[in-house]
Amino acid sequence: MGRLEDVVAVTKDITVDIVDTFKKEKKPKNLTAEEEKSDVDVEIKKEEIKAYVRDVKILESNLKKICSLVFGNCTDGVRTLIKSEELYEEKSKLFDCIWILKTCKSIVCDVDTKASKTFPSYRFIIFSTFETIQK
Repeated sequence: MGRLEDVVAVTKDITVDIVDTFKKEKKPKNLTAEEEKSDVDVEIKKEEIKAYVRDVKILESNLKKICSLVFGNCTDGVRTLIKSEELYEEKSKLFDCIWILKTCKSIVCDVDTKASKTFPSYRFIIFSTFETIQK
C-alpha cells in the first residue's frame, strides 16, 4: 500500500484511528532465532524498521496537513464555533480530521450530529484537499 492509500484509508471507515491501524498492520515482525544468525537478514530488518518509522512520521505529518487545510479553509466564524466545542482541545491535539469535518458540517448545515451518524460528503472534501495539495 502506498502512502496516499494509507492516508485515504480514513475515507473507508471513519471510526478507525488511522495511525494506530497503520502501526498494527505495517509494524515489522521480529526476526526468528534462525534469521538473527544471518547478518543479511539483520540488516534487511534494520532497513525495514527505518522505512516503517519514516512512513509513520509521514502519515502523521500528512494528517496534520489535512487538518490544517480543512480548519484553515473555514471562515473565522466557523473556526470560532469549532474552537468552542467541548472536545476541541482533545481532538485538535489528535489531529482528528473527521471530527473537524463533522463539526464543521454540523455548524454550517445546522445538523444535529447525534441524529446524523454518517457523514457522506467527507470523502469529497478529503479528495478535493488532496487534489489541491497536488496542484
